[in-house]
Amino acid sequence: MSAENAEILNRVFARRRFVCLIGIDGSGKTTQARRLVEEAGDLPHPPHYIWCRSARWVSGCVVKLAKSAARKRAGAAEESADRAVRNKVFSKKWVATLYTYLTLLEYRGQVLCCLAPARLGGWSVVCDRYLDDAIADLAANYNLDRNGITAMLRNPVLGVFPRPDVTVYVRISAETSAARKDDVNVPSMDYLRDRARVYDALAELQGYPVVDGERTPDEVYQEIIAVLARRFAQ
Repeated sequence: MSAENAEILNRVFARRRFVCLIGIDGSGKTTQARRLVEEAGDLPHPPHYIWCRSARWVSGCVVKLAKSAARKRAGAAEESADRAVRNKVFSKKWVATLYTYLTLLEYRGQVLCCLAPARLGGWSVVCDRYLDDAIADLAANYNLDRNGITAMLRNPVLGVFPRPDVTVYVRISAETSAARKDDVNVPSMDYLRDRARVYDALAELQGYPVVDGERTPDEVYQEIIAVLARRFAQ
């Protein structure tokens, strides 16, 4: 680690901080978050890595049942019609509203559990995924445009979540995401394009700094360090 990077990290984590990295699958969030934690070393408020993907236990079961019922009524195959079935399920406003509140409230409990040790220990946090990831899931499920995403960001439940000191968007294309996640668990290109579109809108609407995740890991890391240097200049 360079002396300049060490100085920046010492300044950033001289106080307790909450840093989030967001982006679609394959953007390198985990690699970069773990490197930040590793290179920060022993500081007054040492950062801890937290993976904070929402686990939709209750809300996930509800929507699976709804989709299954819709598929049976339509006589559709699961893979070929998943997007159409999803859109049909969430086209009902009351279903979307109920699912939104259920998802966010369920996730709120998960966030409290994830962040509690850091709060009690006085640690900083480098979070791999966070609230924006849950919002992106919802927005993609509902096929929201920019106006719909703007309206979702006004949901009062969002106000009960701890607010990060800085959220960095590591941006890559859907094609890069698919190439980097070359395994059987890769989501469809439609899914990845929806997520990329939603993340682009979220970052723009909330003024998040954007890092070019298409570059090499070292270059991406230096961009993130530069973002932190600007954000915590004093």
